[in-house]
Order: sequence, then C-alpha cells, then structure tokens
Amino acid sequence: MRYESEGWRLGVDVGEGLPLAGPLMQDTAAAFSKELKMTSELTIRQMQAQVDEWVSQWEVGYFPPLLNLARLLEESGELARVLAHREGKTPKAGEAKGELEEELADVLFCLICLANQHGISLDHGFQACMHKLRTRDAQRFPARR
Repeated sequence: MRYESEGWRLGVDVGEGLPLAGPLMQDTAAAFSKELKMTSELTIRQMQAQVDEWVSQWEVGYFPPLLNLARLLEESGELARVLAHREGKTPKAGEAKGELEEELADVLFCLICLANQHGISLDHGFQACMHKLRTRDAQRFPARR
C-alpha cells in the first residue's frame, strides 16, 4: 500500500507486522552512531524518507500503529527518566544517567514511524500547528520585554 498526503508521497510500500528488534537492531544502531558524520541538517521530509527507507528494507515493515504508540510511550518514559536525572533525581544504583539527545531522537523516530504509516507529512502538520499557535494563542502569554 502506498500513502500520499497533501502532495507529499511516502514513495515506498508500508508493510504490516513487526519490525526487526532486539540485539541486532541495537548493534546496528551502535555501529552507525560510531560512524555517523553530520554533513548537513535534515529537513523533516528527509527524516521521514530515511526512516521509511530503513524500515522498508525489512520484510516485516512497520510495527502495527498501536504497538508503535506503545513504543512512543516507552521512549517518552525513557526521556522523562533522563530529564529527571538531569534535573536532580539521583539514578538508582546501576542505572545509567542516559543521553538526552538519544532519547529525544528515539521519540522523534517513533513519531516519524506513526506519521509514515498514516501517510502524514510532519512538515505540513508542523506548519499547521505553528499557524494554529500563532493565531489562537497570539494574546495568551505576555510578550518578552
């Protein structure tokens, strides 16, 4: 099945089922992060395309949407733990402090997966969100002086 939204086309088939998980995925991510060299900033559309390209290489494709939501909530919990540690909560014995950048990226990945599955352009959605905030909340808060 191919998804299209507001003139933006995902461009690859989105499958059903469970994606690759576990140690192999973690090893691949660790190896990639060691070799990662940032050459330029990515647009949201490019991020969505990269996630889709990566997920589409596996026969099983994307997690089902509710499982992706569960993953998003799990990653959000890990993000909350990292923020709590940064803001003064003492980690449990043996618990890693965690990396904020990594946890934010994990949350972003899950959001992108959900958007891709539903053929949603996050670029378009973000622009619509900012328009809503600028109009609806224009007088909500006092301006910075």
